[in-house]
Amino acid sequence: MSLALLLALAAVLVRWSADHSAAIVRASPTRCDAPASPSVDLSGCDLREISLIGTDLSYANLERADLRGVDLTAVNFNHARLEKARLVRAKLVEADFAWADLRSADLSETNAEGADFQDAELARSVLNRANLQHADLKTNLQFASLISADVRGAQLDGANLSSANLSYAIVDEADLANANLTSANLTRVNMSSAVLRNARMHFADLSFADLSYSNLSQADLSEAVLTEANLTGTRWFETQCPNGTFQEGSTPCA
Repeated sequence: MSLALLLALAAVLVRWSADHSAAIVRASPTRCDAPASPSVDLSGCDLREISLIGTDLSYANLERADLRGVDLTAVNFNHARLEKARLVRAKLVEADFAWADLRSADLSETNAEGADFQDAELARSVLNRANLQHADLKTNLQFASLISADVRGAQLDGANLSSANLSYAIVDEADLANANLTSANLTRVNMSSAVLRNARMHFADLSFADLSYSNLSQADLSEAVLTEANLTGTRWFETQCPNGTFQEGSTPCA
């Protein structure tokens, strides 16, 4: 057998071996192929092609997972780890995120109407243009971005929104009693008829905000900016004004 023929055969064997090995690798199950279940580790996985509606992912590790555009209706994320997960445009209607870790997660343009985020960790998360109507947001949203988010009728009583950005957000009729809005960006926010009783709003920027018919009883607005804010029909009772004085009745802070 000539040397040239031997070399040709060797080349064919090498190609066959490489193709066979690649097929084995492709066929081998990976961590990301694990079925959705409690405590599963799907961190860093691309889950955009998986049906997850109504599944139980409690205590699951989904850090940095790609869930963009996925229908996650009624999924149980209780105590799940979702730090830096990508959920842009995902459907989160009635999903349960209680006690979940969503720090720095991107939930921009999600539909999270009626979702439960109570006691979740949402610090530095991005919720720009998200639908959060009637969601339970009694949680930590410190430094979170909710620009142009729809938060109508949401439960935010006691929430930590310090240094959060809610500019242009729709927050009318939301419950923000006892919320911490210290240094929050609330420029051009719509808070009409919102409950802000006993809210901490010192150093908050409320320029051009709509606070008409909201309840600011016992709220702390010390050092807040109210430039061109709409204060029509706002309720004042033992409210601390930006200049440090206390206001009562229907007359707004100076």
